Order: sequence, then C-alpha cells, then structure tokens
Amino acid sequence: RVFTYREPGEPVVLQGQGGAVSTLAFSPDKRTLAVGYDDGRVCLWDIASASVEWEEHSSRAPARMVAFTPSGRLLSIPRGPVVEIWNLDRRRRVARLLGHDGAVLTLVYGLDGRLLLTASNDGTARLWDVAQQRALRVLDDHPGPVTAATLDPEARLLLTTSGPYLSIWRVSDAELTARLAFCGTESLVTPGEGGHGV
Repeated sequence: RVFTYREPGEPVVLQGQGGAVSTLAFSPDKRTLAVGYDDGRVCLWDIASASVEWEEHSSRAPARMVAFTPSGRLLSIPRGPVVEIWNLDRRRRVARLLGHDGAVLTLVYGLDGRLLLTASNDGTARLWDVAQQRALRVLDDHPGPVTAATLDPEARLLLTTSGPYLSIWRVSDAELTARLAFCGTESLVTPGEGGHGV
C-alpha cells in the first residue's frame, strides 16, 4: 500500500504479484516504485495506475536491494557479489560490475549518478565509475563485513561501517582518515593511517 501525506485518502494498493517483498525504492520523480521479492523478481510499479510496467526475473536469488540513479534512467540490482545495472528506457541490462567476493549488502549513487558506492560482506567497499564499469577505489581495511556505506554530497568523503566501527575515507586517494569505535554508550575516535582523529 502506498500512502501520501499531502493528499489524505485511500492508499494506492499494489497487489497480485505474490511472494514476500524484500526491498523497495521510489524513483526520483516518485512516479515509479521498484519492488524486489524473495523469489528474485524485481518489478517496477506505476503508482498512478497501480500496475506493473516492467518485471525482471533472470535470477532466483532474493532481491535484497535496488537503487535508482538520480536521473531515474538506471536501476542497480545486487545479485550476490555482482551488481547489475539496467537501462529503464531500453529495458535491458547494460552493465555487470564484477569485483566483490561476497554478497553486496548496500549500494548508493553519488548525486550526479556517475559514481556508485557498494559495500559487501567480503569486507570491502568499492567506488565505481558507472560509465566505465570499473572500480576507482577499493577500501579493504575493515574488520569484517561492510554493512553500510554512503558518500558525502560533494563526493569528497565516504563513510563505511563494519562491526562496531565507523570509518571515514578520503575519496581522492582512498586514505582512511579516521575510525570511530562505538563501545556501549561511549565512542573512541582513532586516527587513520595518515591523518588525525576528528
């Protein structure tokens, strides 16, 4: 069910697809909802008509995450260690990003859509050039799976989390500038390899 707070009333009901929903993401214009299911399907729902306008079902692995580019033209779908990128205008896959050795747990685009940050249970985060389909930076100094990651709006710094640690990295040279260790209600900030604590 899709509710809107600006126009109170009956929600839009999206139904008839079966299977458990595992992830959701709105397109930037809020007109389309991408829905991933435990059976591996990813569907694009048109909110206005409450109908499926596209379905991708090439994998049976659960679709745990989906992400639109800021333009809304591309959709990224992690399939285990591989990230598939689909062109929604042409309704076809245009790239497969290879490099992770474990399942991709999170992904986020930069504001201009040219950079994609992925984090994996292989203990690494990777910053990708989407057009060239290659990893620009590999951040591998983590104590375990990287469970979350994000880019700052200007793509100068990125953050990753692994276990009790929050790490701050400089995008220009992939240098670890600080690491915060959370212990209960306290936190300890340690300097990175070439920097000072913050």
